[in-house]
Amino acid sequence: MNKLFIYTTSLFLLAAPARGAVITDPSQLSPGSTLIDFESVVTNGNLITPLSNPVTVGDVTFTSITGTLSVFDITVSGSWGADGTEIASKTLFPGGEPDSAILIEFTNPVSQILLGWGDPNFPGNFLKAYDANGNLLEQAFVELGPPGGVHAAWIGFKRPRPDIASVLVQPNQSLPSGDDYVIDNIRYSTNSSPSCSSAKAFPALLWSPNHQFVPVEVIGVTDPEGDAVTITVTSVTQDEPVKDNSFDPNPDAVIEAGSTLVRAERLGAGNGRVYEVSFRARDENGGFCTGAVTVSIPHSLKKGLTAINDGQLYDSTVP
Repeated sequence: MNKLFIYTTSLFLLAAPARGAVITDPSQLSPGSTLIDFESVVTNGNLITPLSNPVTVGDVTFTSITGTLSVFDITVSGSWGADGTEIASKTLFPGGEPDSAILIEFTNPVSQILLGWGDPNFPGNFLKAYDANGNLLEQAFVELGPPGGVHAAWIGFKRPRPDIASVLVQPNQSLPSGDDYVIDNIRYSTNSSPSCSSAKAFPALLWSPNHQFVPVEVIGVTDPEGDAVTITVTSVTQDEPVKDNSFDPNPDAVIEAGSTLVRAERLGAGNGRVYEVSFRARDENGGFCTGAVTVSIPHSLKKGLTAINDGQLYDSTVP
């Protein structure tokens, strides 16, 4: 039993409640997402093979709510992103009952889920996403086009944080007994957090010590999936007193809109000043890392002379 599903633009999606972006194309998934193609599920050629409940493939468990959970061989010619890879995979469907559904449970909560979905006869199918407590996060309705012919569509969610524990794939309740729908090429992705290990301050050295504020950026934070990263400065400390005398301008740092300004100064009789800028880096899917970078003002620019960190004892933002 072979079927060829061709992507159609006859697609209508509604999400409620609107807590996550609806995925309509494989390219919207983060790099490194896992593809479930049912290659580890044993079949007998093109013959439909009933399976026991539940079925586990990799980190995903499939449970047929009603009907018989089955797979059959299928070759799908399609593109997963820029490389244009053609996927040969298996297709999963519950058959024989008008209210059949499949619950897909993930070993760990995921941030993104994408289903290649085909139903040759009826539109009006639902995808529902739940958290670990069984609370409905959101649902999407897919319109595959007029009855008759072969239709296919992508449907999925991209959450602001990885909290999807399961999804329920539920076909149109008016499906007649014996009709089947298929789910093919299931992809899911857990979100990898940014890395703060290579972070540094820019500029990392201030000169001259003219008591003026200088904007400092945190650079070098990376995200393994290429997600956009927002950096927020959380605190600034220093190893010298903020106010040395009554004429000393203060405070020595200001945090505004998540970034910072630090004062270019150090004690005349000291060994240089070191600021420590602590920050939090968050990607667009809720992953984050924290870190700290240093900014120094040496006593002088004499060769080999650097500022010495005597301990971060003072809050730079407090006068």
